[in-house]
Amino acid sequence: AVVSTQSTGAIITGVMPVIIAVSFGISIWNFLTQGTVADDLRERHRVSITMTAFTGIFLVCNLPNFVNYVLYVVTINTGEYPGTIYDNSFMYNYSWPISEILGLVLNSALNPILYLCRMKGLKRWIVYKIYNREGYEHSAMTAKF
Repeated sequence: AVVSTQSTGAIITGVMPVIIAVSFGISIWNFLTQGTVADDLRERHRVSITMTAFTGIFLVCNLPNFVNYVLYVVTINTGEYPGTIYDNSFMYNYSWPISEILGLVLNSALNPILYLCRMKGLKRWIVYKIYNREGYEHSAMTAKF
């Protein structure tokens, strides 16, 4: 079977999500199988959890785009493009823009929220900047950054 240059590009684009998904699975497996974390490794463990959370959010937000690429490669290589999947006018006209733009925007919107949830120093700094008014004292003002 001859593989078109379009499907070659889609396959190459699809390799990174597979690698990321495998590393995410390995991280989750390691977290589930390890016992209690020693005190000297607690901060490293926290950072690993944060990185795994960012990876999970990335994969979930971009899953529609990855699925679109897989469907595209399958329909191109079977010679059925647009085929039964992309015959639907919604799928043909809107699946790519929605999967690419919405996933990117959603991932970009969730990242700062995750930063605030996982990084106490950043949260204290933001609270300090928001509430730093004359005559107003907040516990974050005396916190170490």
